[in-house]
Amino acid sequence: MLRNRREGGRVLAAAFALAVLVGGVPAAAVPSGPVSANPTATTDGGIRATPDGRAHTVTLITGDVLRVADSGRISILRGAGRDHITFASYRSKGHLHVIPSDARPMLAAGRLDSRLFDVTALIQFGYDERRGDLPVIVTAKSAPPADTGLKLTRTLTAVHGSAGKADKRSLGKLWKGLTGVDRRLAAQPLATAKVWLDGVRKPTLDVSVPLIGAPTVWQAGYTGAGVKVAVLDTGVDDTHPDLAGKVIARQNFAAADYPDEDDRDHVGHGTHVASTIAGSGAASGGRYKGVAPDAQLLNGKVCVEGGCAESWILAGMQWAAEQGADVVNLSLGGPDTPDVDPLEQAVDDLTAQYGVLFVIAAGNDGEFGDRTVGSPASADAALAVAATSKTDELASFSSRGPRVGDAAVKPEISAPGVDIVAACSSIGFLCTPGEPYATLSGTSMATPHTVGSAALLVQQHPQWTPAQLKATLMASAKPLAGIAAFGQGAGRVDVARAIGQTITADAPSVSFGLASWPHGDDSPVAKTVTFHNSGASEVTLSLALHTTGPGEAGSLFSLSAPTVTVPAAGSASVTLTADTRADVPDGFYSGQLVGTASGVSVSVPYGVEKEIESYDVTFEHVSRDGTPNDTHLTILSDGGMSQYVLFGGGSETVRLPKGQYFVNSWLDDLDEPSTTMLIRPELVVDGPGKVVLDTRTARPVRTKVPDPAAINVGTILDAEYLFPNGSTAGFGLIGDEGIGKIYSGLIGSSPVQGLSSSVVSAWAPPGPDGTLFNAPSMYNLAWFYPKTFPTGVDKELTKRDLAVVKTTYHQHTTGLESVAFSHPTPVDDPLAGSWAMGISFRTPLQRTLYYGGDAAWQEEYQEQDWSDETGGQWATLTGARRVLKPGRTTAESWNAPVFGPAFGGDGRFPSIGRLGDELIVSPPLLGDGAGHPGYSAYSSVRTTLYRDGVKIAEADDTYLDVEVPPEAATYRVVSELTRDARFSTKVTASWTFRSKHVDGDPEAGFAPVPVTSVSFGPEVDATGLASPAPVAMVPITVAGQPNSGVAPLRKLTVDYSTDGGKTWKPVLVVPAGPTWYAFVPQRAGSTISLRAQGGDATGVVVEQTILGAYQVKK
Repeated sequence: MLRNRREGGRVLAAAFALAVLVGGVPAAAVPSGPVSANPTATTDGGIRATPDGRAHTVTLITGDVLRVADSGRISILRGAGRDHITFASYRSKGHLHVIPSDARPMLAAGRLDSRLFDVTALIQFGYDERRGDLPVIVTAKSAPPADTGLKLTRTLTAVHGSAGKADKRSLGKLWKGLTGVDRRLAAQPLATAKVWLDGVRKPTLDVSVPLIGAPTVWQAGYTGAGVKVAVLDTGVDDTHPDLAGKVIARQNFAAADYPDEDDRDHVGHGTHVASTIAGSGAASGGRYKGVAPDAQLLNGKVCVEGGCAESWILAGMQWAAEQGADVVNLSLGGPDTPDVDPLEQAVDDLTAQYGVLFVIAAGNDGEFGDRTVGSPASADAALAVAATSKTDELASFSSRGPRVGDAAVKPEISAPGVDIVAACSSIGFLCTPGEPYATLSGTSMATPHTVGSAALLVQQHPQWTPAQLKATLMASAKPLAGIAAFGQGAGRVDVARAIGQTITADAPSVSFGLASWPHGDDSPVAKTVTFHNSGASEVTLSLALHTTGPGEAGSLFSLSAPTVTVPAAGSASVTLTADTRADVPDGFYSGQLVGTASGVSVSVPYGVEKEIESYDVTFEHVSRDGTPNDTHLTILSDGGMSQYVLFGGGSETVRLPKGQYFVNSWLDDLDEPSTTMLIRPELVVDGPGKVVLDTRTARPVRTKVPDPAAINVGTILDAEYLFPNGSTAGFGLIGDEGIGKIYSGLIGSSPVQGLSSSVVSAWAPPGPDGTLFNAPSMYNLAWFYPKTFPTGVDKELTKRDLAVVKTTYHQHTTGLESVAFSHPTPVDDPLAGSWAMGISFRTPLQRTLYYGGDAAWQEEYQEQDWSDETGGQWATLTGARRVLKPGRTTAESWNAPVFGPAFGGDGRFPSIGRLGDELIVSPPLLGDGAGHPGYSAYSSVRTTLYRDGVKIAEADDTYLDVEVPPEAATYRVVSELTRDARFSTKVTASWTFRSKHVDGDPEAGFAPVPVTSVSFGPEVDATGLASPAPVAMVPITVAGQPNSGVAPLRKLTVDYSTDGGKTWKPVLVVPAGPTWYAFVPQRAGSTISLRAQGGDATGVVVEQTILGAYQVKK
């Protein structure tokens, strides 16, 4: 049974711009493993890297599919039979959450891991289009019916559950089983199962080893001989001289999911950790010897380059315990929550069952302040390790306590973790080829120092329990002056003292938890500290408290006696009292109770949270009939690190620190049916109170277009609030006016500084088959509301209110489906986020687009392939942002050849740009003939960067990020791409330009480099074919990279070929204003390739060769 350290709201993250996709597109059918047209190296973003990083397809456990672009634009494809579902989205701290309405009850009941709806995390974990299943951990111990697509792959005894893979194509059926909608599964274990995401955790000595006293211990005869230490990490390179013969057992837990992943250490992290524990120092003449050089290693590979799947870690922990490990090193972790997650539970249970000590890195999130110790270091039984420098200062990156949920003391000990030199894998990317050692920093490096120390103690005391080992290491630690116990624990590990430590404490740390504000009526809390003496003589300890906090501790802590005498082989106790009535500032206080005698020292960390001014606030949710509403989701954000999420009944009480909060609530009324979005942007909490969120104060959201046959594609409400500290919170509601009513309401008066909102709605008449698929027209409407949120919307538009764009979508790839989105933004704010909706269709298609409201619009076209090879998207094209005039009709063409390089956008995200001495290269190689920049699936790609004629960087990717010298130089970028397609089967492009150091603000982004693209737009029919002609006039769009200041082309030459580029012939090229024309012979049945070269007066040169550019009808 998984537990919770605290009752109350769960902290979640949030969302940004969304788009809704409806129509006949099937659920994503993507591969069961990492597949891409161009496999690349892994990145920090997930277990496997995305090919080009520009867009992701994410399938939620509900079967709903999201398309997420780097620009922040998102489309949602509802799963089959889920048209009635609404979606709540919210954002903060860089994470997007999208929660379907039917998931809220299960989240409230604690049956679902909230990370299942954290879209950002799913992408970071590599659980997007890079794999065709969703990894989960379930408490169901027997397999559900096969048609649910959930395959249990590994029994996880430690958490009384199983790891599983849920086939994304069957997630809709699995969801019905989880929610009980499918009655066949009502009696199945699945219907009551708890489902966790099988998430990904991150892997988090010549001076450091002597610093902790290891050589002294070696001289005493303890080197770790006979002790088994498990390293659960990226693998161990035991071909390294320092680790030869050290590994006595090995297991690769990643291989089940990635058969191509061998058991070698391709990262270098695990080898570095193992060397710090047990390295011989052979490659350095003994200089870089580990702490316990004779310890035996169990090599459990639970991580690959992109991270560590939680099911792999759990299986590795179980394996290590069953192999008889005395100590386990876990230099990895992830964010902690008040819930006791599966990894934390496994630490506690395996410790109790097998008598193994888990020593775990506290984490590297110290820059984010307090309460940042990660999981599973947060487990009760874990020995959580912070990092210090070699001069005994706390590392700035080392995560701080107290523990999330109950303010317990974590971390519990510290060790050197800054600039640690240790062995590195011969194939590890963290390592320099040919160099036997690497210098790394992190709590990952501090942890093996502590593990090695524990191994020395195990050799000395082989019968000791994990609790005894932990107590001794903590008691003997050296407290570091001026550093809070919530930062360093008991102190820096001192193994030389530990082997002679006769005095320990039970418990080894004292946690007083939270004392609620106000403190005038607090009762002192007394806790007994019992000292044990394993020595042959009594010891009288002089006791002292060393406390740190937001102010002087004064009388906050006190001891019952200044000394205590501990008899030989006996125990004695003192009382440590925390009296939070003390007149000291509120906040976190922690320290060490230090007992000293001649040659003896013992450290016991303690801590308390003296709550800052806070109040109980009750939130009452009211349905439209006046009854309590228990189908809601309410979020409170304070603009900082705290966010409170309420899923519960009609009335809930939350403890809130004094301050100002933004409140957003989504309330469902199942009888009507309807969904209401209420906002209270400036809730000031300065005392206990009650907040009523009453749907009856809201008003209907209603939009209407002049076509009586049109139905609502979707209506979206969006609100964003800028807090005074500069942070933002964003919230949205995606609904359908045709299925359920939508209401909106602002609680409080307006204008509200920092608040902005919008209403976006789309309508379309049915297509030929009676559905919205292939709809002949679409109405895109958007209104923006600065400094307010609308209480109801009533917009009825006539034809004269609408701009019209007659749009042709040409056919490129047969058999694929397409979708087009119209993204609105405020006319005066191009940087604003946007919501949009699209309707799927099959090309070729003529569609009339209507635009209304007060927005600027930017089009996006996607050609989609839900097959195993591409995971959901074949090509993307993007148009320029524009303001359309009501009553005016224009025409536009999309997806027609020639496909080739095309610069566009507004310059905010340059394709080739520079900031300081960093040069980024990411050319859009497959824009269409109208000059819309674009990207597409490809078979191979190679990008090379030259500086003054010398190659300085190269990658099998469209993306390069290179540090270059500040001096001015001539650069040349060359990209070559091949693909299996009707048109543009091979595209080669190069740009030559001058560049030097560019001063600028990193927040403002990269400065565009002056470069130019050439787009050919031959006249073609709807299927993309040109008509035969002796000579055809082919328009050429010459586009400079926006905001780059590139000069106009002075010269442009064009050649054509009909034999695949074997021979070339020049053609006449004539400039006509911004457009040039090439006169190309178009022989019937021919396939025409094109080559262009141009330059300007400043030396900028563009060269493009496109094989198979377009085809001529027979």
